[in-house]
Amino acid sequence: MKADPGKKRLNRLWMATALVALALIVVAASALPTHAAARPEDQAPPQRFEGYLKAQGPDKWLIGDFSVLVDQRTALNEKRGPATIGAWLIVWVNSDANAGLRAELIFVDRPAGQSGPMVQFTNRLNKQSGAWWVIGDTLVQITPETTLIGDPRVGHLVWVMADPKSPDLLCAVIVESVAATPENVPVEFEGAIAQVGVAAWQVDGRQVMITEETAIWGDAAVGKSAEVKAVQAQDGTLTAHIIRVVDQTDELTLGVLVAAILPTETGATVWDVLLFSGDPGAYPTPTTIYVNGNTLVDESRAVAKAGQWAEVRGLPVGQGEFKADMIRLEEPVPVTIAGDAELVSDETAAGAWWRIAGQRVWVSRQVAATVVDPQRKEGAAIQGLLLGNGVVWVRQLQAPQSGDRGNGG
Repeated sequence: MKADPGKKRLNRLWMATALVALALIVVAASALPTHAAARPEDQAPPQRFEGYLKAQGPDKWLIGDFSVLVDQRTALNEKRGPATIGAWLIVWVNSDANAGLRAELIFVDRPAGQSGPMVQFTNRLNKQSGAWWVIGDTLVQITPETTLIGDPRVGHLVWVMADPKSPDLLCAVIVESVAATPENVPVEFEGAIAQVGVAAWQVDGRQVMITEETAIWGDAAVGKSAEVKAVQAQDGTLTAHIIRVVDQTDELTLGVLVAAILPTETGATVWDVLLFSGDPGAYPTPTTIYVNGNTLVDESRAVAKAGQWAEVRGLPVGQGEFKADMIRLEEPVPVTIAGDAELVSDETAAGAWWRIAGQRVWVSRQVAATVVDPQRKEGAAIQGLLLGNGVVWVRQLQAPQSGDRGNGG
């Protein structure tokens, strides 16, 4: 995909924004006072969620769908704006046997009046009334800036990317008609071409019917690889809508953590990601992935959104830029690790590799700088994400209270 130079310049700004957003959790955690970061050993680590602040009582706040206890032990970070009704909050909570959910940390991500993060979902279009559509059970506003792909109509299954304007209103950025009925949702797969015929091909061991409406891109040949988008009839017959023959000579497979997914005017998207190379000691690198209508995005295991692990197959189109042919998404697994912590690589502006309880983990420099002394081994606990390549990405690191560290100084 040929990238527009102007869009490239804008994308650099988005890249910086995306990386800041991805680092939000670790920055917020490092901003905690020492007494707030330290936790009793018999208490479970806090869990995290996000949502609008919908109501505030003397000691209970309704954040998203959760009622949370807020007391004098709650660390409130209002650097980005006040925690008032309508603000978008990032919350770390513990389960309290008596009080339910108790907030450990509340971080104001966006003050009231500003948009929340983009949301994506797929559901049936149930009603169209001018600028107001009901998709599933969700009210969505359609504006002149909304990109409509295909011809979404009542009864269609549609994919939506929307900007939350308030706790009760989504403003659509993109609406795409996926299928006229749920039964006609396209089946996507790829594999080796075993047979090429006028009426049917065999790809990945499956027979795929070819019609006059089938779009075929690339030069077909037995032994090559092909990506197929097809409709499956009730009797199991596959009829191809699109077949794309892939020349894998220059293709690479990348493992990345998704930082942001940004729409473009053409309906394509730009993914800002952090790339992990095959070397276990390599530092994650900011990278741009271009995704268009030719890209097959496998969302069978996880939806496309920031924070997901992705295996990307594609071609390099510039320094730190790739055009994706296939993306497989996977939900990272939350993990908690506790034990001795030591620095095992050079520190950079982005972070460093640590070893905690014998497990190699990636820790942001902001998280580690004020919590754990790299010159000495000491007990620590982390909350993080186990990525698809086996790397643990640390979101929060906690050192024991000073009184628990012994007399070593």
